[in-house]
Amino acid sequence: MRVGHRAALPYQQPKPAGEESTTPEAYDPGGYTTAEVVAYASDHPDELDAIYQAEVDGRARSGLLAQLEQL
Repeated sequence: MRVGHRAALPYQQPKPAGEESTTPEAYDPGGYTTAEVVAYASDHPDELDAIYQAEVDGRARSGLLAQLEQL
């Protein structure tokens, strides 16, 4: 297991109580099966580039990357 392979995210101030975030959390494909990631990417084509890059930066599963390229 590699330690420290991801860059630290920039610090963000917490939102005041009662104020909701308008920015959705980025989808992390690393915790899902290939079929789940492909299904999610199919349902959210506007996030495809970010999902692909997250997989490249993370687990880099060649089969999943090939399927994402076909979407």
